This record gives sequence, C-alpha cells and structure tokens, in this order.
Amino acid sequence: MNPNDLRAAIRAASDEAQAVVESKSLSAAEKKSKVDELEARVKDYSAQLSVAEQAAALTAAGAANDIRTGGLDVDLSVFGGTKSIVRSGALQLAIGASPAEMKGLFEAARRKMPFKAEIGLKANSGDGLSASSIPTDAGFVQLQHEPQRILSLIPTTSTSSPVLEYVQQQANTGSAGMVAEGTAKPEIVVGAERVEVRVRKIAATAKVTNETLSDYPTFASWLTRELSHSLIDVESAQLLSGDGTGENLTGILATSGILTHAVATGDSLLDGIEAASTALRVGAAFTEPDSILLHPTTWSLLRTQKDSQNRYLVEQPVQGAPQPTSLWNIPVVTSTAVPVGEAVVANLQVAT
Repeated sequence: MNPNDLRAAIRAASDEAQAVVESKSLSAAEKKSKVDELEARVKDYSAQLSVAEQAAALTAAGAANDIRTGGLDVDLSVFGGTKSIVRSGALQLAIGASPAEMKGLFEAARRKMPFKAEIGLKANSGDGLSASSIPTDAGFVQLQHEPQRILSLIPTTSTSSPVLEYVQQQANTGSAGMVAEGTAKPEIVVGAERVEVRVRKIAATAKVTNETLSDYPTFASWLTRELSHSLIDVESAQLLSGDGTGENLTGILATSGILTHAVATGDSLLDGIEAASTALRVGAAFTEPDSILLHPTTWSLLRTQKDSQNRYLVEQPVQGAPQPTSLWNIPVVTSTAVPVGEAVVANLQVAT
C-alpha cells in the first residue's frame, strides 16, 4: 500500500480498537483479544509506513542534489525489526549520511548497480542512543502497567443511572422447627434492607500537541490505551483498598462484615490461607473460595517455603517443572494492588 493508504488503515484500526474498548457487549477477554489483534495490525502498518516515508526522504535528498535514479524501482522490506531498502550487496548507507555518501547511493541507483541501503537512526553526539535502542514500531518507549485487572474477576453490569439500588439480606429472626398437627408454625422474620450506592467516576486527561500526533501516526491510539491502563490501575486499587470516604469506593478490605484471619504463632503462610478458606466454608457465607489474591512478593514467599529437608513445598524450581497457579485447587491471582503480606481469600462470584 502507498503511504496514504497506510495512514488510512492505521486510523481505521485505531478507531476500531477504540470502539472495542468502549463496547458494552464484549467481555473483558474478548476485548483484550480484539485489541491485541488490532494493535498488531497497527504496528505492521506503522512499520510499513515508516519504511515508505524514509524511502521518500532518501529520494527527496537525491532529487535535491540533482541526482537521477534512472527510473530504478526500490524494493522495500523489513528484516528482524530493521527497516531497510534492499537490493543486494555493495553499498550500505544510513539516514544521516554525508552528501558524498548520498551521492554515491543515487549514482549506484542511476547506473543500475547493485546496492543495499539500510534506513536506521543515528545517535546525536552524547545522547547515548543508538538505532537498535529505539523501537521501530511507534518511535517511543512506553511504560508498563499491572497486567491483572481486579474487575475482570468480578461479575459486572452496565448502568446509565447515577444511583444503583438493591436489596441486601441481613440476619433472619427465628428459625424453622418441628411442629405437631394443629399447632402454630414458627415464624421467620427475614431481615432485608434497601441499599443505594452512588456511581463513582474515575477520570484522567492528557495534553498532546498536533505536532506529536502528526509525527507519530499511532500516538493517538497508544495514548487512548495508556489512559485506559492508568484508569484500571486506580480501579483495581479502589476495588481492593478504597476506604469509602469522599469519592473513594468501599473496597473489599474495607467492607463491613468481612472475615479476617491472622496467622497464628507457629503457623506458616500456607496454614493461614487454609484456615481462611475453612472460615469461609463454615461461616455465614457457607461458600468455597474461588480466588486467592496475592501480591507477587507474597506469592514469592509462599513459593519459597521449604520443609525440614530444605525441599520447596509449593514447587520445585527445576527446568521443565510445571508452575503452580493454585493452592488446594483454588486459583491464585497475583496483583500489585494487593497489600504485601496479606491474602484475599474470597468467592468473588458469590460476594457480588
């Protein structure tokens, strides 16, 4: 495709990715799959566009020096992430070459001599950068975010109302009993109350110049994803640890009535998690946990616990050994949003 077609394809893929992110009919897993596919497509188009634009720069440089190519076509290819104009052997130059080198390149093209011209990036004096240190897909190095979204573990629904209302059952008064014929039946008073919760907003803005958007075709779509990741980071922290004051959510750890368990003296972390799991089963919820949420550091402490013979309890760190993702068949989920040294043992499907 020509540069204009590539730019149009990038915009179309970016718009499609935005529509996927905002979709209310797709699950989190479906959104991630589609966005990953579209992101790969944008990277491919961007790589092709960058090659085409830099090739045009070479051609313009030759024209400025009144060098004619004699109508020689140039093949464009991408090899191992390095954008190159390839013909074969003999002459190899990079963007930023001297006028004499540029003249040699176009003289070779004019005479239909074999040549190879690699399009790279030369570091300025003292800037510590090289062509290999700068990504070729977008022209910038991005920060990473916590990959685990806590909300993906919890059932959700959409709403257009600023306030949600639901009925929450409290403790019952009275109980069923054995009765004789003709005698009064015991009454159970079901404790229930209406609960209203206000929808809260997580928001952020970012300033970007028109020049940046023009220089980097994929910047707008990347910025949208970056802002989404930033919102998700706050969302996960609020869902776990929000204190319910002001605009904060009431997180799982701050919810009234949750069970807590302190590891007893002499017990291990594994003992504590098993005790918490049992407390869920025999407590008022009568439920089995479906998730164990741990900070990666806490999970590491668990994985490195050893027996009296210095053998690892959770796994053996040998090549090819399966990596455990559960404890007592309860899935383990790691997230930096979980406080270090604590474990959230929960049935997130029942709790919501």
